[in-house]
Amino acid sequence: MTQFICTNGTIQKVKRAIGLAGQKNKAVFRKLAEMFGEQWTGDRDHGKRLVKRFVLEKHPTWKESRATRPPMPDPRGDDFLMSYGWRKLRMEVLVERGPTCECCGANAQRDRVKMNIDHIKPRRLFPELALVKENLQVLCDPCNHGKGNWDQTDWRERDATAPDPMRPRLVKKDGAA
Repeated sequence: MTQFICTNGTIQKVKRAIGLAGQKNKAVFRKLAEMFGEQWTGDRDHGKRLVKRFVLEKHPTWKESRATRPPMPDPRGDDFLMSYGWRKLRMEVLVERGPTCECCGANAQRDRVKMNIDHIKPRRLFPELALVKENLQVLCDPCNHGKGNWDQTDWRERDATAPDPMRPRLVKKDGAA
């Protein structure tokens, strides 16, 4: 089953169905709330939930129209990288963590390098983790290509008290660190 998406086109279709074509969305949301015996809170998300309810209850055939997104492509394939779900999650990670490589520290603006959102556990081996934010890290283009899809190194910020496996350390002759 595909996911219901409340688009402007869907809202326009609902306006025509309830006789409010040309009216503001607020008027439609108020009318739908009244139809369902609710009080519209003035919140756009509440209004969209009312539109969704109207479509699902009164016009179920609309579900197969523009009110739906195509199913998510297989995460192991290249089509996945063009999907709405991936692009949205990718942007969320970039906004949260910033455009700085979590491996080498390169910055998109300062160093003029392209940033990638990398799957720590490769999506070809772990497709179920393809849209899990905790499996993602920001890497610059050179680090991402060097890592490839075979390496599972997690370059995200480590606990400062934990030993860094990449940091060189002196080893005493008796073998103790």
